[in-house]
Amino acid sequence: EALDEPEEGWTVALLNDRGERKATGSYYTPDYVVKYIVEATVGPLLHEAVEGARSDDERVEGVLALNVLDPSMGSGHFLVEVTEGIARFLVEMGVAPDELSADGEAELAYWKRRVAQSCVYGVDANPLAVDLAKLSLWLATVAKDRPLSFLDHHLRTGNSLVGARIAEIQPGGGKKQKKAKADDGAQLSMLEDDAFLRSVSNAVGSIWLIEESPAETLEEVREQERLYTRLREGLTRRYARLADLATATNFGVDVDRSLWKPLTDYAAGRAPYAPPQFALWLEESETLAAEKHFFHWELEFPEVFFDRQGRPLGHDAGFDAVVGNPPYVRQESLGDFKPYLAEAYPEVYHGVADLYVYFYEQGLRQLRRGGWMSYIVTNKWLRAGYGEPLRGYFASEGVLEEIVDFGHAPIFEDADVFPCIVLLRKLGREESDQDRGVRVVEFPREALNADIAAYVEENAHTVPKKRFGKSAWSLETSAVDDLMEKIRQNGVPLAEFAGVKPLYGIKTGLNEAFLIDTLTKERLVREDPRSAEVIKPYLRGQDIKRWSPEWRGLWMIFARRGIDVDAFPAIKRHLEQFRERLEPKPKDWSGGRWPGRKPGPYKWYEIQDSVDYWQMFEQPKIVYQVIQFHPQYGLDMSGVLSNDKTFFVPAHDGWLLAVLNSPLIWWHNWRYLGHMKDEALNPAGWRIEKLPIALPTDEARGEAEEAVGRLISRTRSGQEARRDTLNWLRVEFGIEKPGQKLEDFAALGPDAFVEEVRKRRPRGEGRLTPGTLRDLKSGYAEMAEPVRQARTEAANLERRLSDLVNDAYGLTDEDVDLLWKTAPPRMPRLA
Repeated sequence: EALDEPEEGWTVALLNDRGERKATGSYYTPDYVVKYIVEATVGPLLHEAVEGARSDDERVEGVLALNVLDPSMGSGHFLVEVTEGIARFLVEMGVAPDELSADGEAELAYWKRRVAQSCVYGVDANPLAVDLAKLSLWLATVAKDRPLSFLDHHLRTGNSLVGARIAEIQPGGGKKQKKAKADDGAQLSMLEDDAFLRSVSNAVGSIWLIEESPAETLEEVREQERLYTRLREGLTRRYARLADLATATNFGVDVDRSLWKPLTDYAAGRAPYAPPQFALWLEESETLAAEKHFFHWELEFPEVFFDRQGRPLGHDAGFDAVVGNPPYVRQESLGDFKPYLAEAYPEVYHGVADLYVYFYEQGLRQLRRGGWMSYIVTNKWLRAGYGEPLRGYFASEGVLEEIVDFGHAPIFEDADVFPCIVLLRKLGREESDQDRGVRVVEFPREALNADIAAYVEENAHTVPKKRFGKSAWSLETSAVDDLMEKIRQNGVPLAEFAGVKPLYGIKTGLNEAFLIDTLTKERLVREDPRSAEVIKPYLRGQDIKRWSPEWRGLWMIFARRGIDVDAFPAIKRHLEQFRERLEPKPKDWSGGRWPGRKPGPYKWYEIQDSVDYWQMFEQPKIVYQVIQFHPQYGLDMSGVLSNDKTFFVPAHDGWLLAVLNSPLIWWHNWRYLGHMKDEALNPAGWRIEKLPIALPTDEARGEAEEAVGRLISRTRSGQEARRDTLNWLRVEFGIEKPGQKLEDFAALGPDAFVEEVRKRRPRGEGRLTPGTLRDLKSGYAEMAEPVRQARTEAANLERRLSDLVNDAYGLTDEDVDLLWKTAPPRMPRLA
């Protein structure tokens, strides 16, 4: 039974095991993103294809001549959208195909089939993905009483990044070979080989016959299959042996260069006999080709790179558009692949670049001059050091048109990868884009349901082309960039201002052994009073509060390097129960998974990190979190330790604390610090030590020091009130888990407070009596009102501090207005 054609087309998602998807970096791209990318890249090409055409036939020919590639096609989502978009364009042109038969096949269905076999190209290293892409396109092009389209000629299995270029087929063909002087007979120029050119000419002719056939009958589809089989035998398989051999030399197949000419003659079938070593080299290369999915673009898609006579197309060679969502594979997983990437992609290679970087260079390579490309990838390369070569490559080879930065918006399910869409063209002949601007928009998560094109049109701003060179790219408006520069210019690096650098909290290597509660601490001290000498109070990241941290009664066994553990028998007995998991891994360990800690020069009973600066913890210090959701810097005067979820600056400086907690610095840091999952900031030590701190006047410092002191006092009073209230609720009402609302009880009204107490009381406690309700409301009023008054005072103090900080950086009223108009999430509000 025939399938009814869906109104909006079909797509099959590649939903295999989630672990495999994560391992391969595959994420299903949402439909609205795919539609936007395809429209942005293919749309201009469609209008260009029909411009100047004098007849319907010329317009159709121009459109069907377009070649659109997805080099990591997955299940074919982008290719289906390309097919839908081009087919609808042809229908809207009003061109009725002559081949439409009397049985009434719909125009759209007809054009989808023609477009699918003429215009769309896809490659994927996963054979399953290729099969699913074919299925997606079959479902998208299914038509009543028509056979399924032949798609093998355009959808191929292979690794888009690994293969040989025809002009460079020689041992180790790459940048070294291009620089090397070729010996006589050591280099085969396939482009000058008559047999190769004839094979290419025949192949291109076969592809044209396949694409021009509407394939309305099963016999016509079988004829397409026969043509493609002959093509594969006459070109791809025959010359792929040479290309495989050239590529394999990059993966350890050691070919004697002096034998390259006779070896290639043998591989191409021009020499029937050869030494046994030749067969061995070819066998090794074929094994590697199958294992690593070598893919040689010009042999797989000859019609894209050669004309009907087998001659290279020169600047016109390549695809008209490249689209897709390259795999999200981190550089740590590339391993032995990196030497090949360094050789094959010298323009963009960086030792810590992720895989998508190389898809960018490959995509631009496979474009014709003037062609369009757009991927959705992470935005990290826009600013990261490893993105510098790629940014420079784009600046020299591409014409940036548009950047849509989604930041933390959840485009992909279960993956906060900071996606962005970059739209660019390959630089055309004699084209210069030095005076062009780049359209830029930052797309917030709350706008995700909006139409991307409409949002971009309404909210995009233009950034001068000159700002997109090798250096980190800013997507901000010129006004914001100017303000960032003013802040930088009016401050000195924090390390210079404070005379110290930020230091990291203590990483124990096994928190279960070294981090204990008060009951365990008291037991160990009872067993041996000397235990108190090495048990120290410590702060967690979650204990860091704005202005003043709050210790939660937790302790660390600070068994630092060099401790005589036998002098502390109770501590030793406690740690002994974790000994297997505490042992450092031997450097020569080869017995599988090690149950203990990582290798290092520490004893089993010592904390993992040396913490040579441990005495700095005893000084007054400004502490802050490793993962920042809010600007929370606090002054600790008690000398407590802190764990590895904290940083600290050994300084007792109220002005510095005021600057770090200011709206201005949070605004700056949102644009300066690295971003983490869920919109958190990463205040890495090397970044914070360079943070620009403005030098205050003596008057401003004095006023700030007084205000900060009062804020610390009010904060500690509020923390004490919270502890007293929660303790009262625990003792009188049995509430062990108060929840966020009771933690912030002063923000509740009396009725809401009572209702929350009702919810949090243990089950079976019975109803609250009228007398108890009166006591609850009375107690609430007594405790909440002072906290509210303190918060009002704190808000006034923070407003004044913010003004002092803004003045110190030289901000004008217009600068302050811009600061708040472009405020990032969780900017400290001063109301």
